[in-house]
Amino acid sequence: MKYLAIDTSGETVSVLVRAEEKVIFRQEKEHRRTSESLLPLIDSMLDEAGLTLYDMDFFACVTGPGSFTGIRLGVVATKIFAYAADKPVIAVTSLEKLAYNDISAGAESVVLVVHAYSDYCYFSASKADGSPLIQPQTALYEDAAEMISGLKKPCAIVSDDVSAEFFIESAADDAGCSLLRAAEDLFAKGRLMDYRELEPYYILKSQAERELEEKQR
Repeated sequence: MKYLAIDTSGETVSVLVRAEEKVIFRQEKEHRRTSESLLPLIDSMLDEAGLTLYDMDFFACVTGPGSFTGIRLGVVATKIFAYAADKPVIAVTSLEKLAYNDISAGAESVVLVVHAYSDYCYFSASKADGSPLIQPQTALYEDAAEMISGLKKPCAIVSDDVSAEFFIESAADDAGCSLLRAAEDLFAKGRLMDYRELEPYYILKSQAERELEEKQR
């Protein structure tokens, strides 16, 4: 199995290349320079793996929710790669990716949280068997915490790095492991699509859209 997976939805840029048994994972923490760092990072990792884009079986991309600019960049890059190589793509949401972390076997409910902006987060909750309890949504951290407090205990919370500051009891995302598990599980399940079907997954309107609405009121 050979594939390239990209996650530009959060505070760091994550790239994973699998070349059969060899797995290369890198993170770039200077997220404001994502557009400058992503392609050189991918090039260096492909060189290390001895592969080109044309060798990939598929491409995987985290589509959001998260950073609007980062999400757009990751989606566009993945679409271009898939078009050039004539290969399928896999879309993974940032909340869905968190679910591929190791979660306590005794948990009755599972909560997934990623940072949105300021004091807001994106979150969802499900039963241990995966059936939904709270659909993906945006909320103030304090409001999300109140909703989570009403879930059946024990409750496992998995969050990204920023949200972990608000949910101290949460388990941190193992970014490389969860990205690999998500990409390979969804590939095994046949959740492949044409590059033209790949779109960003937004729950919240962008800052520019919110500011425009405020001005129009």
